[in-house]
This record gives sequence, C-alpha cells and structure tokens, in this order.
Amino acid sequence: MQKRIVALAALIVVALATMGVVAAAADAPAQDENWLMTSISGDRFEIAGGKIALSKASVPAVRTLAHRLIVDHTKSLHDAVQLALRWGLKPPPAATPSEQWELNRLRYMPKSWFDAQYSALEVKDHNQDIEETGFEARKGSAPDIRREALKDLPMLNLHLRLSKAAAKAADAAAQS
Repeated sequence: MQKRIVALAALIVVALATMGVVAAAADAPAQDENWLMTSISGDRFEIAGGKIALSKASVPAVRTLAHRLIVDHTKSLHDAVQLALRWGLKPPPAATPSEQWELNRLRYMPKSWFDAQYSALEVKDHNQDIEETGFEARKGSAPDIRREALKDLPMLNLHLRLSKAAAKAADAAAQS
C-alpha cells in the first residue's frame, strides 16, 4: 500500500512538473539561467527607458516606440519573472549597472539630442537582444526557458523594426 502511495505521489509530481505547476527539481542550466536573468534585466531597462522617452521625446514615432516597449516588456517581464520563480531563481531587481548608466545618460540628455540618441540605442539594443534570444531559442537546454525565448523573438523583431522607423523619423525631424 505504501509503495503505491509513493508511486502515485511521484506520478503526480511528474505530471504537475510537465504542466509547469511545480518548480523544476534541478538547477537551471547555466546558459538558460543567464539568458533568463539577462532578459529580466533587459525588460526592466526597456520599461524605464520607455518612461524616460515618453517624458522627453518630441518625434511621434519615438513616442510610439516608447509606449510599445513599455507595454510589451511589462508583459515579458511578468512572464520571465514567473518562469524564474518556478526554477527557484531570484530575479534581478533592476537593470544591470551598464543599463543604469545608459538610463542616466538618457535622463540627463538635452531634449534636442534625445529622439535620435534614444532610437539609435534601441536599434543597437534590439539587435543584441535578437542575437542572444535567438541563440537561447536554438541552443538552450531547458525546454520551458527555450519556449520563452522563442515567444520573445517576434516581439524583439517588431521592436527592431519600430526602432529603425523611429530613428529614420528622428533623423528626418532633425533635418527639417
């Protein structure tokens, strides 16, 4: 009787784990954990940067980009934090120090430079994000973390297109 209860309990744990209800029993592979923590920090960076942009940008395409980044990265942050917690990981509470430096640079930048500088930063940042996220999606070991990366790729590609359009609009506004 006791063996049946233990076997049934083990079966339930396996079933719940495959549904994502129970935290993973093992540590996340280093590459997967690194991508997930980087993604969370990046989401925090994008949300903070978007808020700065909404207060400083004058070009409509740059304001549209900022709003979209806030909305999309808020959802991405929520999903990534939940995934990290399921793995027993402590999500980073803020953007990385280098991202904080970039945010301060944007915060104190003259408004006349802001639109072009912010949109150029977003083009560069999203190119890097796509490269890192694509690598995780192809080479990650943990299936649920790989799925998160795969889910993020279309969003990041859209953000890159919007960033390029915002940069073009900021350049055109600077020329007029």
